Amino acid sequence: MPVVERQDIDHLNAVLTVKVEHSDYASEVKTQLSTLRKRAKLKGFRPGKVPMSMVKKMYGKSVVFEAVNKVLQEEMNTVLDNFDRRILGQPLPFVGDDESPYDFNVNNKEPHVFKYKIGMMPQFELKGYSSETSLTKYDVYVPAETINEEIEKLQQRFGETSSPEEDIQPKDVLKLQLQELEGDAVKEGGVSVETTVAVDLLHENISGQVLAAKQGDVLTVNINELDTKMTDAADIKKLLLKIEDETVTYNEQFQATITEVMRVTPAAVDADLIEKAVPGNTEITDEAGLRTYMENDILKYFKGQSNSLLLAELQRSLLEQNELPLPDAFLKEWLASREEEGKKVDVEAEYDSLAKGLRWSFIRDAIAEKAEIKVEQSDIEESIMNEIKGYFGGSVDPSLLNSMMDKMMEDQEAINRQYEKLINDKVAEAAQSTITLIEERVTQDELNEVIKTYNEKNQEAEKSLDEALVEQVEEIVEAVAVEEEKTAE
Repeated sequence: MPVVERQDIDHLNAVLTVKVEHSDYASEVKTQLSTLRKRAKLKGFRPGKVPMSMVKKMYGKSVVFEAVNKVLQEEMNTVLDNFDRRILGQPLPFVGDDESPYDFNVNNKEPHVFKYKIGMMPQFELKGYSSETSLTKYDVYVPAETINEEIEKLQQRFGETSSPEEDIQPKDVLKLQLQELEGDAVKEGGVSVETTVAVDLLHENISGQVLAAKQGDVLTVNINELDTKMTDAADIKKLLLKIEDETVTYNEQFQATITEVMRVTPAAVDADLIEKAVPGNTEITDEAGLRTYMENDILKYFKGQSNSLLLAELQRSLLEQNELPLPDAFLKEWLASREEEGKKVDVEAEYDSLAKGLRWSFIRDAIAEKAEIKVEQSDIEESIMNEIKGYFGGSVDPSLLNSMMDKMMEDQEAINRQYEKLINDKVAEAAQSTITLIEERVTQDELNEVIKTYNEKNQEAEKSLDEALVEQVEEIVEAVAVEEEKTAE
């Protein structure tokens, strides 16, 4: 049986020495060589009669290497499974200056000695996870006017369209044939384009003329006054005049011919509108129910945003209060070793954010242990199922749903992302009953402004929540488990 020695360099780094004796693999080598001899074909010898000495010469080194490696991997897996500390990444081969090259000659009976560097998770007492830590939680509400606007949008979306020739109204949309003017005449070779404008977005210098006009009338307009929301010259050029060439210039005055008036008569808020707005609905029967549904739909998104912001603030606070040391040199070497796997790695550029994400994973897991939080396979499956349904707006053929579900469950990266999302959400939820929350009631617009300010202030903050970083952290923490699975196969 191999002999394993552990030397702790410090509380974050260790060296494992594994000594594989000849007796640990000799039987396996003998069996494999005998099998190869039966299959060996060599000119001058009958099948199965090739001398063992020649078989050893032909296959000995590779057979010994595989047998030794098998014993080594099995022993390493056993050691790491029973390790008293959580290790990071994969053990890295360590060869000292005085080490001799490995000799896998079949006649060599000396022990094979392998050394590995190990990086270990720091041991720590969680700080800051108590009522002494206070964070703001934003309680989002939806003003009645927001719901009114959403109802009006639905009425417009499902309203009846018409093209009146007279009596232009503020909510109408116009199709205009625009022709560039030079003085009072249409410019020869000038800009000529058909565009669409909303009457209620016209500048006051134009709107009065338009409201008194009808289809077919010709007006003189300043192109910069056709859409009050377009204040950027580049937008006017590209969106209104549809000019892609940046070198093209034009005069401000245009002749505008009203070629069509488009009007939408708002739909009544009735059962027909509700069915179109919420297909398959069986519970909403009137406008009050529709308003409640829309409010909850808006709140669902913004409450998620609020919780994400709270989690980011919790993460920032706990990272500041728990300055966890890491085996930096080991982790950088581990990152650099990934170049051999065909992955481009800029160690110095990636390390700071990766280290931050790794520290957060330790803190998060400590909270999960305290709160007895677990993410079960069924939780992941339910989350993926809801994600697929949400993508299709809640209505999806069952066979397609099951097919997509099966495909997602075969994608380990997708499963890892769902796990990270769920564990983060559960930790944030559990934390709310432990830390002190200062609730602040805000509208969705006010929350958006808070998030914008936060992001501007913390452009590099909370990178552990980024998908790419989550994958990296997951790879580091779980790399050993992956290697065990490969060995088992």
